[in-house]
Amino acid sequence: RVATTRRHSRLALEALKGDKTIAEIAQKHDVHAYQVTGWRRQLLERAADVFGSGAATIVTSNLGSDRVGPGLPGQQAVGQRHA
Repeated sequence: RVATTRRHSRLALEALKGDKTIAEIAQKHDVHAYQVTGWRRQLLERAADVFGSGAATIVTSNLGSDRVGPGLPGQQAVGQRHA
């Protein structure tokens, strides 16, 4: 199970890089493209959990673009200076 989870994570990260198409990744690793797309989506949806609940909100569209929004009140967005 751990090996499978690691493999899914690696494929999802590869898909996020954008160096190859989803189809190329799927063919290279002998899986279906919809699986790679699903693992990529799961990674995007759960990425904020890595840094703690409420740390950031990841919003994904049907096109796969993502934005990181503000987290808890009082937190600054990355790159903003403290006023």
